[in-house]
Formats: sequence, C-alpha cells, structure tokens
Amino acid sequence: MITPRYRASTSPILIGLLAAILLALIALIVVVAMPRQENAPAQAASRPSLKTAGPGDTVSRQDLTDAGYHPNTPSKAIDTGRIQETYRPGAHYHVLLKAALKSRASLKDWGIIQDMNLNYAGEAEVFRTIETNDGTTMVETREFRRVRNLSLFCGLDDVRLDIGPVGDFLLGALEGWADIPPGVLMSLDGTSLKTVLDNIPALKQWTDQIYTDSAAKGIAYIDDLQGKKVRIRYQNGQGVVELTPIDCSLTPDEQSFFFDTACISDPYLFPNLDSKEGDSWTINGADLMPLIDPSLKSTVTGKLTVRRGKNVGDATHPAASLRLEEGVLDLQSTDEKSETRGHWEPRGDLIYSFADRVVTQANLGGTFVIDTHSTDHILFEARQTVEPVYQITYSCEVVP
Repeated sequence: MITPRYRASTSPILIGLLAAILLALIALIVVVAMPRQENAPAQAASRPSLKTAGPGDTVSRQDLTDAGYHPNTPSKAIDTGRIQETYRPGAHYHVLLKAALKSRASLKDWGIIQDMNLNYAGEAEVFRTIETNDGTTMVETREFRRVRNLSLFCGLDDVRLDIGPVGDFLLGALEGWADIPPGVLMSLDGTSLKTVLDNIPALKQWTDQIYTDSAAKGIAYIDDLQGKKVRIRYQNGQGVVELTPIDCSLTPDEQSFFFDTACISDPYLFPNLDSKEGDSWTINGADLMPLIDPSLKSTVTGKLTVRRGKNVGDATHPAASLRLEEGVLDLQSTDEKSETRGHWEPRGDLIYSFADRVVTQANLGGTFVIDTHSTDHILFEARQTVEPVYQITYSCEVVP
C-alpha cells in the first residue's frame, strides 16, 4: 500500500520525526557548504514575508534583507588567485553524496511513545557549471538532479544499510517505481515496501524478515529541490549576492537557503597547498554546513581541526589526504513550529586532488545527537532524541 503522508515543509510532527534524517544530508559538506558567522543569530520564530521567485526572476541579497531575512557571509575572503585556479570557467563538477544512518529512535507523538530501529538512506546528485570567475565574482549554475531518501522503521536490530562504493547510486529503486511528488512523503508497507526492498541491494538480505515484521514501515521522500536549476552569483568575502531560478520557481525558504550557500569551500578545507604531512589548521565548522532541506534552518557554531596526511595518488594524479580529527559543532534551528538542537562530531578522511584543485572524495562517520520538539502543540508535543551512527561518502568529478 502506498499512502501519501504530508508535505515536509508544513508538518510539525514530520519535523520531529525526520530532523535527524534531513540533517544526514551533511554529506555535501565539501562543495555545497553553508558558511555562517560564528555569532550568527538563529532564524526568527516568525517568518517574514518574501515572494516566490518564478522562472527568470532575479533575487538580490538586498531583497532578502528588506524582507527581514539575514543572509550570512563567509568566514573570510579567499585569495582571488586561488579562487580562479580552483573554479575554472567552463568547468563542470559532478557531485554525488550518499548517507546512511542507523539509530534507536524514540518518538513521542500526541502522548504515544514508540521505540523503533531507524535505518535511513539518502543521496543527492548535484551538477555545477562555472560560467565566469575573475576571483572576485563567480557565476555558476547549480542543478539538483537527485535529492531523495528512504527511511525504514522496524523492530529488527541487525538490519544495517551499506551505502556501497563511492560514486554508485543507492536508491535507484525509487526511480520510476511510484509517482512521488516532490515534498510529499509516501508511506510504504505491505507489498509496496517489499517491492522497494527487493530492489535495494543493501537491504535485500533482510527483505523477508522486514516484510513479516508487523511494525515495519518505510517512508520515501523526494525533496522539493530535485529537478531545480539555479544561477548563482557569488562575491568573494560577501557570499551569494544574486540568484536566478532557471525554468523553475523558488520558495522564500529555498531563496534563503541559496543565499546561505557557499561556492568556494575547497580553499577553506585546504588553505595552504604547500603544507607538509602532519601540519594542521583550524576551520570554522560553519564553513562545512551542509545542503539540507530548506524547511530546517540551522545556525552552526564551533571549530574543527584538519590535519594533512600522506600524499596519495601517483605522478599523473597527485593528491593529498586530509582528516577531520577534532572539534564539535553545535546546531540550532528555530521556527514557528519546532526547535532543534544538536551536537555533531564529524570525523573522517578526504582526498584533495592537486590536478582538479578540489576535494574529490570524502568518507565520514561517527555519531551526533539531535533533539527536536514541536512548539505549536497545546497539550502534547512531538519529540525525538537520537544518537545515530552514520556513514557518508562524497565524490566530485570534474567533467570536461
């Protein structure tokens, strides 16, 4: 049975249920970063008014400021020469991110508490094209070809997703299987759930057990961003200053999301190309803020330590290994329906290609703690406290 649930952008109960899941899209940390000032305030509880931008409409940073939004700026300006050599006009960047999350989740919804095992798989495919770049102003188009996820709730303890090799798609079973409108969750149970599980290699060995679990259910979700393409004008030291939707519309939350998006995260991650093995440096954790659903706005504070490892690759494709090894990030998000607080300790390895001038691979893991509760219930609240274990892979290919 396939049952439409509710739009992710409007349901307070959904926010409580999927807060950790949406945050698992942190895997776009390398190219699609969302830098925020260390002292940036949380979004106001009452949303200001801002019109939806239609195809071809140009929205400026001043437009958001006039409407009461507060776009954030990068931590610092980057050397113009470094920006020019990193993001070359005419270059295309194909980004694929996959995230898997396993957690014991306790959901309190309308006075009923349920403890279940949560397995989540998400993936995003983004295609960037650099149109112009003089080191001070960069214009790029960004297309979100896939932004989708699948959540599986069941009573089985041994079920665990393996997201597979870097660069391979994980959720191909959702393509063409059901007409899932962007922004609407589809509840899966019975035969529909078994059909999906049978077509996901990472879950196939548990299909029969999950299918016979009376408490098991799945939720498939296609994000509103999927299929959208936007032209972004980025100013060094100022952030995104202008955007234009291409053959699509952008909601006010999506506009705000894009104005918080950075385009030059690679130089932040590896600022000194002449560093030696064992050298370390500190970066603002806000410079790693991920691509997340625009309905969940987070302010991020904290710092992370990056250490350079051994050189890898070969003479034709030299590269440097980097490692996130210290630091804790604090996340806070507040709107008219929910409040989210989280602590994230990202750990893992990244590969920086000297030929491509960008991070081409990343593997992250660890745990984070998120507590979300609704703020618009009079008698009850929907609350979820999770301590998930996650695995993330990221790849970026420079396409001629």
